[in-house]
Amino acid sequence: KTLYWAITELYNSGIDKIDKYNLVVKIGETKSTQKMIDKVGGDSFLDTQLDNALYLSRNTEEEYKVIARKIVECAFRRDTFNQMENYKRDILNTENNLNELNSKIINSFDTLAERFVAGEKITLFKDKIDRIIAEIEEDQKRSIDGIIGMKTKWDILSDVIRYEDGDLYLFAARRKAGKSLLLLEEGIDKASQGLKVIMTSTEMNDKKEMLRILSVISGIPIDDIKAGNIDGHDNGRQKYNNAIHFLKNADFTRIYDTNWTTEKLMINLKANKHKLGGCDIIMHDYIKDTESKDSSAKYNELGRWANFLKNDIA
Repeated sequence: KTLYWAITELYNSGIDKIDKYNLVVKIGETKSTQKMIDKVGGDSFLDTQLDNALYLSRNTEEEYKVIARKIVECAFRRDTFNQMENYKRDILNTENNLNELNSKIINSFDTLAERFVAGEKITLFKDKIDRIIAEIEEDQKRSIDGIIGMKTKWDILSDVIRYEDGDLYLFAARRKAGKSLLLLEEGIDKASQGLKVIMTSTEMNDKKEMLRILSVISGIPIDDIKAGNIDGHDNGRQKYNNAIHFLKNADFTRIYDTNWTTEKLMINLKANKHKLGGCDIIMHDYIKDTESKDSSAKYNELGRWANFLKNDIA
């Protein structure tokens, strides 16, 4: 609360560069605010908050709305819980008139709903039509062969899907069916077109994946690369060197971790997006649930991951 107060005061006074120095000066103006910050760690607390701000900052109004909705939802749950706690005694008191008690409770929760659930401005669908049609017509101008979106590497797959901003595609298959190889070839193809590509993996460490990547790009079998039998192939050495050159210069990166969590994935993607100077496509290999014992729990966990990738990442 103290930190947000300081930020607001600075902004209201015309200071929109919110750095550590400005915060320290503002907080130090009163003993109570300085005492509050010192209580939670002082300088180290401020350093942590400012470091985290680089990862937590949003770039669009819609992203801020998503965060705001989550905060409002938590506040609604808290206030609802507190209201229910307040009514425990009234409910257990047999002398209270049931009709009056019922009316009191319903009115109270109606007020909560008005404050939180209906807090956003309601817009009728018909009032959005002009804007939506304008977006559709703008897309029509950018269509390629009559279809919006980017093709996959393979024409047969492009007949089914095209990549568009904000979309999530899940490729499902049994073990050892080629999911990772499909994603890798797609990632290299998109990077070769100049896109910024981030791949995350639970499957292969960097050394093993490097062998596969070099093989995909050069066309030289993995076993020959491992054994050093590169010159035995037509222009093998040149193809091998070209593959290395491509990886060094393309906007392509890969992150390996055997135990991804949604929080860890989010932080890593943000950091790598910053390093690359942006991100056009993310490929995560892969979502799985190795802990749940029954199919229902597995279903829910995979659904949670899909929801995270769609609504928090894409």
